[in-house]
Amino acid sequence: MAGVNYDSWEGTRRLAEAAGRIDKRAPEIFAYHAAMEMEIDVVLTSLLPRADKLSRLGFPHKVSVLNAAWAGAPEAADKLCHALVRFNDLRNAIAHFNQREVEACLKKLRTAYAEIEPRGAATAAVGEIAVGLCAFMGDTPNPADLQAISDAMGKFVNRWTEIAAALKFEMPKIDVPEMPKIATPKMPKFDVG
Repeated sequence: MAGVNYDSWEGTRRLAEAAGRIDKRAPEIFAYHAAMEMEIDVVLTSLLPRADKLSRLGFPHKVSVLNAAWAGAPEAADKLCHALVRFNDLRNAIAHFNQREVEACLKKLRTAYAEIEPRGAATAAVGEIAVGLCAFMGDTPNPADLQAISDAMGKFVNRWTEIAAALKFEMPKIDVPEMPKIATPKMPKFDVG
């Protein structure tokens, strides 16, 4: 139909081969990449008085604008944007079926994320990294810090109880529920194969 002697049977065969090379992590990586892009848009809307005039910018361009418009410490923007560029590199590697590059990009993303959040970065899942980057953009404590505060409070209460017992001080009974652990949202695993 195109009038260029295109062999659609051969094209169909190539598509089938491509389907067999899809990395099972692709849906998760694509979903978090798209979600991160939307979060960058939200931050840019807050930073720029006429953010609606930014149109047709790709992910790397949005990251550059975010770095330039960042109102916080410049070093923080540099760390964040470096990690976001690495996230985009991972997305591109997975989109082009380059398994060796995917592994290298994932390692580079974890290394960049470790500059922001060193606790567990070396083995962090893509979803955990996305949540951490989102938290880093905000002005609220990140999930790991909230967990550390909760743990410290628990240790303080337990230590106070031990001191009171050693002094033979009778602590009043208070029914206080245990603080829940703060969980990092996980993306469901999709079976693409």
